[in-house]
Amino acid sequence: MAKLGAVTKLLALVILPLVIQPSKALDYLFWDGPSCTGFVQSLCTAISNGTCCVADSAYQSVQVEEGDQCKSTTTFKDGDCATNVTVTTSTGSMCFNSGGPTYTAASWQGACFNVTPIAVNATANATVNGTTPVARRRALLSKIGPEVAHAEEAGDCTRHVEVNNQVIYYRQGPMKGIWSLRTEGASKSELLEQLLNVPNEDKVFWLFSHGASYDIEGEGRLLDVVEA
Repeated sequence: MAKLGAVTKLLALVILPLVIQPSKALDYLFWDGPSCTGFVQSLCTAISNGTCCVADSAYQSVQVEEGDQCKSTTTFKDGDCATNVTVTTSTGSMCFNSGGPTYTAASWQGACFNVTPIAVNATANATVNGTTPVARRRALLSKIGPEVAHAEEAGDCTRHVEVNNQVIYYRQGPMKGIWSLRTEGASKSELLEQLLNVPNEDKVFWLFSHGASYDIEGEGRLLDVVEA
């Protein structure tokens, strides 16, 4: 019995670091619609601590992937992170939402000391709602968009968003998963123009009929939404 107890403790010591070891990077998806819906026009993948993800335009919402209580994301408007025009700050995987094109940049900092969370909440002018946050797999982006290059973490302090001309991302509603359509040699702009002309209620059928794949991870679950 004593040996069994010693083995159990040893296993706990081996497994514990694997359990509490957080991801060292975040993904930011810039959506043109409210509550992280509509189309992803640009994104940043594998953003390291302190790196600024700079958008090519202002977007209505920003989705944070791979977040946890030890990563505090701050969103910005009217330029990059150096402008210090902050919108909201919060931890975890969530959706930063606004009433119109607002977000132009985002970055994150560590919010834990020895894996103990420091009190970092949404800013005073923000409200948080929703249910269990959706910690989506990084494999989604690497699987359906391998052409999007991950920048090296070392010495990379500013990242401009990656525009993937080979994949169209679409989410019909805040409790839906993400559709992804590979252009497969066709012009993304032409396909996107066709899709934009399709009525909202028919967009999913159009994507399905054109061979799009559906990530069911977010189906039926509402992202935590941080309002600007």
